[in-house]
Amino acid sequence: MGIIISRGETLQKELLNVFHRFLISLRPEKIEEISEHISLSVKDQVIIKRMLIDTDVNTYMAIARKIYTSKFGSTTTHMDKLHLRINRGVGNPCPLIMIGIGKDRLT
Repeated sequence: MGIIISRGETLQKELLNVFHRFLISLRPEKIEEISEHISLSVKDQVIIKRMLIDTDVNTYMAIARKIYTSKFGSTTTHMDKLHLRINRGVGNPCPLIMIGIGKDRLT
């Protein structure tokens, strides 16, 4: 038997907003301020550093979207991806228990 615990559909959709709210509350001016809280690849740091040069209302959402797609985007495993694989027959005949963590678990 396999037990898989992953991000649920509601949590997956909410994470972009979580990053956006985090950036609004932090109001970073330098990449180091973000890197203190979130581990970023060197490539992402360079991209976000450029984005921080001209901050306006949309900058924090653009940075949130960059963090979200590089860390939790559609290529990573979450419940929607698991359902697609299970429906394709991946893992058969192993019985699975799949638990999706919902956005209501965020604090």
